[in-house]
Amino acid sequence: MKIKGEVDKSTFDCDTCTQGKFVNSRSRKLDAKATTPLELVHTDLAGPINPVAKDGFKYAATFTDDYSGAIFVYFIRNKGDTALVLEKFLADCAPYGKVKCIRCYAYKHDPKKLDSRCEKGIFVGYDKNSPAYLVYHANSGKVSKNRLVKFCKKRGIEKQTQTDVLDDEVELFPQQYTCGESSGDAHVPENNNGSKTNVSQREITRESLKESGSEENHSERSKGDVSQGRYYPKRERKSPKYLDEYVSHVEDGDSIMTGIDYCYKVCGIPQTYKEAVNSPYISTWKNAMEEELNSLRENDTFEITTLPEGKHPVGGKWVYAIKEDFEGTRRFKARYVAKGYNQVKGIDYKETFAPTANITSIRILMQLVVQNDLIVHQMDVKTAYLHAPIAEEIYLEQPEGFEVLSDTGEKLVYKLKKSLYGLKQSGRNWNKVLHEYLVENDFVQNSSDHCVYKKQIKNDMIIVIIWVDDLIMAASDTHLLNQFKEVMQKKFRMKDLGKISYFLGIHFEQKEGEIKMSQDKYISKMLERFGMVNCKPRSTPCEQKLEYNSSEAVDPKNYREIVGSLIYAMTCTRPDLSWVVSRLSQHLSEPKAENMNTAKHVLRYLKGTIDHKLCFKKSSQPLRLLAYSDSDWASSVEDRRSTTGYCFSLTGDGPLVSWKSKKQPTVALSTCEAEYMALAATTQESLYL
Repeated sequence: MKIKGEVDKSTFDCDTCTQGKFVNSRSRKLDAKATTPLELVHTDLAGPINPVAKDGFKYAATFTDDYSGAIFVYFIRNKGDTALVLEKFLADCAPYGKVKCIRCYAYKHDPKKLDSRCEKGIFVGYDKNSPAYLVYHANSGKVSKNRLVKFCKKRGIEKQTQTDVLDDEVELFPQQYTCGESSGDAHVPENNNGSKTNVSQREITRESLKESGSEENHSERSKGDVSQGRYYPKRERKSPKYLDEYVSHVEDGDSIMTGIDYCYKVCGIPQTYKEAVNSPYISTWKNAMEEELNSLRENDTFEITTLPEGKHPVGGKWVYAIKEDFEGTRRFKARYVAKGYNQVKGIDYKETFAPTANITSIRILMQLVVQNDLIVHQMDVKTAYLHAPIAEEIYLEQPEGFEVLSDTGEKLVYKLKKSLYGLKQSGRNWNKVLHEYLVENDFVQNSSDHCVYKKQIKNDMIIVIIWVDDLIMAASDTHLLNQFKEVMQKKFRMKDLGKISYFLGIHFEQKEGEIKMSQDKYISKMLERFGMVNCKPRSTPCEQKLEYNSSEAVDPKNYREIVGSLIYAMTCTRPDLSWVVSRLSQHLSEPKAENMNTAKHVLRYLKGTIDHKLCFKKSSQPLRLLAYSDSDWASSVEDRRSTTGYCFSLTGDGPLVSWKSKKQPTVALSTCEAEYMALAATTQESLYL
């Protein structure tokens, strides 16, 4: 028999043909980044999480948009609720577009003779480190990596012959969804009207899930009616133990969603202007950019001109951030910065050094405030760098999205009159302007800490500490404090933040005759960042004796991030971490497993002591500098160097204002020499204080 006409061979991808005529063809292409929102969504399920949450949630399902980086997180109690999570995710992202979820079968190449040339499996994903597919084989229960695969779509005749599920089982996805590198539509049987329906990568929406559920319930009811007339008793079926986490029976009603927690949506911060204008918060980001440009114009930062011959402009870019205060209020901020790495030393800039206040000065100021009944407030300088003039001739490209052309259509640039964020000399220029203005208003700069200024008017005084564009002010009189604020607001654009409450990640609590400094929120974020939120607390910073003999290496990047975070906590408010953090800092180049265990021990200690604070109280005795010094001898096994330790306080029963634990630079030949070296370091710090 001869078939007339052309035959579409692409529809002949049956199981038998594929197993008998499989060829070596690699169809996997490298992954490409999505170009539009919701074009590609990555999903994952984590769990079971131990210990179980208070509400019984043991699993977390995440959906990440490949284009925008937006993350949706759902907490669920059972694995069987995954389909319900998918339905809820589709509803949450419906205002922004549609998502297509697909599933397919794959065949792994098997080069044995006289047998099938491939083995049937289920496609479950892509390998991250190679252009290979991940194929699950039900017979062996294993997942293999393969590049020689072929995808076959089920046709209508195959779907008709599939065995229906029993009436005591519920299939959340009763139809098979197909996908693959191949294109074309799958043929399905004719409907009641005699017309054919073409299906290609079926779109899963809330309506399709409801329709599937209604059809399934109808088929189950029909089978239930037929089964009542059976002569033989129905066979009892029990699901395997590994399916205990799945829901085997779903009831109708509102209780179907009780196993899913509400969604936490993490908005990705745009990295470019294009991402900002295509994000769901386009209006908010545009307002932030317009506010930034208005600040540049109000401060007369630039003038628009043509680029002179022989000059090269410095590039610029938009930088976006979402800032959050202590109360959790979010603020969208956009900053147009210069690409300072393109500057040439000696031409575009000369000196770059700019001082910042020592954190010890802030602690000493807190003790002076409670002892002398001072009033302490804080202020912030808006666009601080834009107030400083610039001496060099620098041309800057116009910001993307706000370009202005000349009458002839020629491209224009900015000629800078003031410093701009991103330039290497901007910090130094701003510090110079602020220093000159404070000196003009009769402030005296401290000889030890150049960011501390004091003004004495008879029996009244005011102290100012500068940290770039943040100011801490302590005055003995409210009138004097308000007068200083007015003087600063005449010169700069200032934001009055009132009484000091949150500064550099440190929380300040003010009461009558008492000020407390703590970093509870910073420590909480640190524990969350390194996955130690639910860790078991420890009562000591470390073990009594640390001996490192392990040769097993760990990820140095993760270890350095942990130690760096611990250093900031130790520097600000946690003197109890000085010794162990000093030891951990000695292994930053090649950390071992034992070093990582010690670092996690410190995190567990912070978990149990997160509420520890530096409490400054008024003393009945006058303030005086008290110092304590100590050292060990040859404690380091590697080089036999000793460790110096000292601490300072201003009252006998008050908190410390300065502390340090550091390995000595040379080897001490005796305990006496080690003690003398520690005393020398203590004397240097006392002279500074």
